[in-house]
Amino acid sequence: MKKILHILGCSIVCISLLQAAPVKDGLLDQETDSLQTRRLDEVVILSTGTFIKETNSLKTLPGAYSILSSHLLEQSRISSLPALTSYVPNLYMPEYGSKMSTAMYLRGVGTRSSGQTIGIYVDGVPYLNKSTFNFELADVQGVEILRGPQGTLYGRNAMAGVINVHTRSPFAPERMELTGGAGKFGYYSFKGKGNLRLSDRTALSVAAYADKVAGYNRNSTTGKWADGENNLGGHFKMEMRPDETLRMTLSADYDFADQEAFPYRRYDDATGVLHPVSYNDKGNYRRHMLTSRFLLNKRFAPFSFSSATGYQHLNDEMNMDQDYTQLDLFAITQKQKNHSLTQEFALRDNSSGRYHWSAGLFGFYDHHTLDVPVTLKRGGIKAMLQSQFDKLNAMPQFPLTLTADMSQDLLLPGRFVRPTFGAAVFHQSTIDDLFVQGLSATIGLRLDYEHQRFDYFESATFPVFVTKKASGETFLLSVPSVLEGREQKNAWELLPKFSLKYAPSSEWTAYFSVAKGYKAGGYNEQVFADLIMQQQQSDLMATLKNQPLKPVVEDMEQTISFKPEYSLNYELGLHWEPVKNKLSADAALFVTNTRDLQLTRFVDNGTGRMIVNAGRSRSVGAEASLRAIVLPGLTTVFNYGFTQSKFVDFKTEKKINGQIVALDYKGKRVPYIPMHTYAMSINYSRALSRSFIDKLFCTLDLSGAGSIYWDENNTVKQPLYATLGGRVGVAIDAFTVSIWGQNLTDTDYTVFYFESLGNKFKQQAKPLRFGLDCTFSL
Repeated sequence: MKKILHILGCSIVCISLLQAAPVKDGLLDQETDSLQTRRLDEVVILSTGTFIKETNSLKTLPGAYSILSSHLLEQSRISSLPALTSYVPNLYMPEYGSKMSTAMYLRGVGTRSSGQTIGIYVDGVPYLNKSTFNFELADVQGVEILRGPQGTLYGRNAMAGVINVHTRSPFAPERMELTGGAGKFGYYSFKGKGNLRLSDRTALSVAAYADKVAGYNRNSTTGKWADGENNLGGHFKMEMRPDETLRMTLSADYDFADQEAFPYRRYDDATGVLHPVSYNDKGNYRRHMLTSRFLLNKRFAPFSFSSATGYQHLNDEMNMDQDYTQLDLFAITQKQKNHSLTQEFALRDNSSGRYHWSAGLFGFYDHHTLDVPVTLKRGGIKAMLQSQFDKLNAMPQFPLTLTADMSQDLLLPGRFVRPTFGAAVFHQSTIDDLFVQGLSATIGLRLDYEHQRFDYFESATFPVFVTKKASGETFLLSVPSVLEGREQKNAWELLPKFSLKYAPSSEWTAYFSVAKGYKAGGYNEQVFADLIMQQQQSDLMATLKNQPLKPVVEDMEQTISFKPEYSLNYELGLHWEPVKNKLSADAALFVTNTRDLQLTRFVDNGTGRMIVNAGRSRSVGAEASLRAIVLPGLTTVFNYGFTQSKFVDFKTEKKINGQIVALDYKGKRVPYIPMHTYAMSINYSRALSRSFIDKLFCTLDLSGAGSIYWDENNTVKQPLYATLGGRVGVAIDAFTVSIWGQNLTDTDYTVFYFESLGNKFKQQAKPLRFGLDCTFSL
C-alpha cells in the first residue's frame, strides 16, 4: 500500500507541474467532462434509439446508478464487462477460468454458475445466456449500471441490477480510427472503427477488433500456456431517420473467442505452497457468437412507441481436465448451441404534466442444447469404481471378485435440451409534485410468466470381470444404464416496485425505494455424471444378485431441479450536484433480504457440480460516488461500496469421512462476495500550442476489492487488495501514442478458489502488464 501511495503522490505532483505548460490561444483546452452524467440522459440514450421505459429522468432517478462514458472506458482500457469491477460501487465481476461462465455480484446478490442476477442489455436487447456476457465493448458510447432490483421494467434475472450498453450512433460526427498495440506476455491488438452519413436520413457505422495474448501461466505438465487467448469480431450498425419522429436501427455483432482456459493451481494449505498449473488433458474454450437487433422508435404527440427485436446465436465448446491434475482421472467436453429470440413493445407518455406513465409487453424464446460427454479415464476407473469393488471383494460373505475393465477409457455421453419461453406485461406510473412541490411517487408492477422444459439423456456401461471365488470361473459382465426423461415447470411472478423522491431543486434529489427481485429456477445438468455412476453401480449389483433393476433416483424432479431465488430491497439514497457540471456526488444505504439463495456445490465424487437452494441471506451495505473537476482538464472520480452479506438461515448436511454431518451456517458470510469495492481515477487532458505536441493526457486508476470468503464455513478468504493502472499519451496531428500499464504493483491475489477430490485449487490474478498503443484518426 505504501508503494501505491508513493506512485499516486508522484503522479499528482507531475500533474500539478504540468499546469505551468503553455496554453493554446491563451485558453485552456476544456473538453466536455465525459464522466458527468448530465449529458448521458440526452446523448447516450436518445441518440442511440435505445428503449426508454423509465418514467423518471436519469439525473433524478429514485435509485442508484453509475455512468461510464466512452472516454473513461478508453482511458482506463475497459474493454469488457468484467473490467467494470470496482469502477461501480459493489459491482464484482471476476473471470473464473474462461468466458464460458461470467459470474456477477452486485450488492451481495450473485452466483457462481446458476442463472444471472444482473440483466445485460445492448441497445435495449437482453442477453439471456451467461456464456455471452464477456464480450468486447466495441464502438460503445457509454455503459449505464442501475443498482438494486429492476424487475418491474426488466423482469427475470435483474434482481441485483441492470447493465445497459449503448453503442455509438452512426449520426455522431464522422470519424475513422485505427489502433494497433503490443505489450508484455505476447499481447497484440488491432481495432478499427468509423461511421459515415450516407444521406441526411441514413448513416452507418462499423467496427472490428482482433487481439491475442500468449498467456500468463504455463502448464508444467504439457509445457504450454494455460491461459492464452485469441479474440476477433466486428460490429455493424445502420440508423435511419425518415422524419423527425421516426428512428429505425439495424445492428449486428459477431464475436469469436479461443482460449486456453482454467489455469487452476493446486494449493497446499499446510505449507502455503501454490503449485504451478499442472494437468494433462485439454483445457480450452472456443466460442462463436452472433447477435442482431432491430429497433424502432416512433414519437406521437401524446406518447412514444418503441419496438426492440433481438436474436442471438451461441455455438461453443469447452474441454476441461476435471480433476485439474496430471493424473488420468476424468475429463469433460461440453458443447452448447443456443438460439434466443426476444421481442419487446413499449409505450411511454410525452406529456409535460405531473403524471407520467409507461407500459409494455415482452416475450422471449430460448432454445438451449447441451452435449456433455464425460470421459472416465483409467485412473478414474480405478479410483472411483475399483475402490468400491475392493471393499466388496474383501468381504468373506461376498462370493465374487469384481475387477473393472481398465484397458480403455469409458465414455459417459450426456445430452440435454432446454427450451424456455416466457412473456410479461408491465406498467409504471410517476406522479410529480405530490402534496408538496418536488415530491413524487413511482409505482410499478410486472407480471412474468415462464415455461421451462428439460429433456435429459445420460448413459453408461462399465465392463466388469466377474470371478466366482469358489470355482475361479471368470466372465465379462456389461450392463447398460440409461437415465432418460423429461421434466417441465411453469412459473408466474409478480414484481412490484415503489419509490418516493424529493427534489426541491436541481442541485439534489433524495429518494426511498422498495423493490422485489427474482431469478428463475432451473435444472442441474452437471449432476447427471454422478447420478449415472450411481445407477450403473446399482444395476451391476442387481444383475449379479439376479434382482430386477430399479432407479436410484425415485423423484428426478426433486433431485435435479432448484427453485427460483427472490430478493426484497430497501434503499435510501441521495443525488447531489452542488456545483453544476463540476462537482457531483451520490450515496445510498440498502438492505437486501434474499430467500432460496442459489449456491453452487461440487458433488461428492467430484465429477460435477450442482446448484442448491440455501435458505435466506441478508445484505446490508452503503455506496458512495464522487466526481469532480478539480482544475481545468483534471477530473477525479471516486467510488466505494460496502456490502456485508450473511446467511440468516442455512442448514444443510455434508458427508465428511463417510459420515453425514449436520451443518448450520447461520451468521456466516455468503461466499464469493467482496465486503469492499473501491476505485479512484485521476484523468488529466490538456492541449498544448508551443510544442509539436497537440495534446497531452494521463490517467491513473487505483482499484481493489475484498475481503472475499471462498466457502460457506468462512475458513478460506482473499483479503482486501489494491491494484494500480495507468495510461499516458500524446496526440500529434492525427496520431496518438500512449503507454499503458495494468496491475503496476504486481499485486498477487486470488480470483477463484474451490475444492475438488480432496484437493484445493486457486486461480491467481493476472500479473503486471504494460504495452504501447498507436492510433490514427481522421
